[in-house]
Amino acid sequence: MTNVQTNRPVVFDTNVVIKYINRKPGFIDLATEYADDECHISFITRIEVLAFPGISAAEKERAVRFMQSVLIIPIDDEIEATAIEVRRKYRPKLPDAIIAATALEAGATLVTGDGHLSKKHIPGLHIIAVPSLPSKASWRSVFVKYRPFWITIGCLTVSTLVFAILFILK
Repeated sequence: MTNVQTNRPVVFDTNVVIKYINRKPGFIDLATEYADDECHISFITRIEVLAFPGISAAEKERAVRFMQSVLIIPIDDEIEATAIEVRRKYRPKLPDAIIAATALEAGATLVTGDGHLSKKHIPGLHIIAVPSLPSKASWRSVFVKYRPFWITIGCLTVSTLVFAILFILK
């Protein structure tokens, strides 16, 4: 990816920051790509990143270093009111509404890998949509998605075992 200069401040969404800190496939080196921009994160991004389950000590250290290089925007009355309006009208998750409101109130471009948030078309919200690679599906999600198939396989396996045991005992 080439440097995307926005000529305005940028607010990084949590998903972009987590990918950067974890060095996940497809991550963007935010420090390089946005070196010439005024970089911000919402206070909620700070909380989400540092509370991310399974964050390693090295990742936490990278997160803290990264957060020292950006301005963390706290919530104020204007951001709160805008977040409420965004949440009510466009129905994003609450943290996404707060992050979008932070970008709106800061007059900043939101850099996000959240396709759902990009598709909301929130008036006044400028977005740089970072393509995200699909995550590996967990076994649980695969099982739930293909539950009828797995139940059929289980029933066939059990019935085959029962017939095999009956044939052997006969």
